[in-house]
Amino acid sequence: MEAGTRVRRTAAGRRGARDLIAGRFGSEIEGAPAKINLHLHVLGRTPSGLHRIDSALAFVDIFDVVRASPAPGLSLSVSGPMARTVDSLGAANYVMRAASELRERAGVSAGAALHLEKHIPPGAGLAGGTADGAAALRALGRLWGISRHDPAMRGAASALGADGPACLESQACWAGGTGADLASMAAPTGNVLVVWPGTELATSSVYAGWRGPGSRPASRRRMPVRQHVARTANDLATSAARLAPVIRSVEMTLASVPGAQGVRMTGSGTAVFALFARRCEAEAAARQLRRARPGWWLRAASFLPRGRALGSIRSGAGKSWSCRRRVRR
Repeated sequence: MEAGTRVRRTAAGRRGARDLIAGRFGSEIEGAPAKINLHLHVLGRTPSGLHRIDSALAFVDIFDVVRASPAPGLSLSVSGPMARTVDSLGAANYVMRAASELRERAGVSAGAALHLEKHIPPGAGLAGGTADGAAALRALGRLWGISRHDPAMRGAASALGADGPACLESQACWAGGTGADLASMAAPTGNVLVVWPGTELATSSVYAGWRGPGSRPASRRRMPVRQHVARTANDLATSAARLAPVIRSVEMTLASVPGAQGVRMTGSGTAVFALFARRCEAEAAARQLRRARPGWWLRAASFLPRGRALGSIRSGAGKSWSCRRRVRR
């Protein structure tokens, strides 16, 4: 664009400016961190039948990675250890759905070649698919010149589902209403071991199995994460365990590991996490369980502090953090 050239503030003008921006810059890379529900209380139902919830969401340094590169149209390729779990590369995929929603809402005609490096298991309650779509929105926002606060961006995130707005920010938050009423909260500190037994569950099926009675909202007073988990619950655990009894086996196994506290299923399952005081203790537990349960997916992780999640993978900080102190035996 020539210096001093003005772009008319019309839909066509905004589209032209964004297309020009997209054509002048290279690839954009975004990390998609896994989400953990520290608690999930089901309060009841709305008149329309949707479930009202109260939850605390935190993010950990287990990442999928999304890359967006300039291209005439929209396309998606997949790699990574969980690539085999991706059923669709078309409109049903969260990344493609996010791209199509943002393109239409923002009036962008430019395309993007999208690549997903998949590490987070599906159907595990870790918001892997939603996090991927939200990461695609952030990457495309930079590629196409769309602010994260643009109504088109917010609308596209909401279209991904109840966790969409939270995953767009990827910051610890309280969630209420049907999941989209968000309020900032202090990020927890500490470490977790996340275990997925290899069984997927559909969120809709788990919610359909919830029988009540409704719970009360958790206290939003700031407290250590272990104390918060001890005072709360995941009201979907019973329904999820009826559909996938292996969840109870994971919970009992984790509870027996030295140093593990606050064992809980996350989201609608089937992944379960345990809290650890130190990262190296979680890593040691992962090594122990990997030998005993070779079919389970296990990852030690740390909670992401506020401001760390977005863009951390671009600087390499999304890689596993090492324990710098030895554990005395």
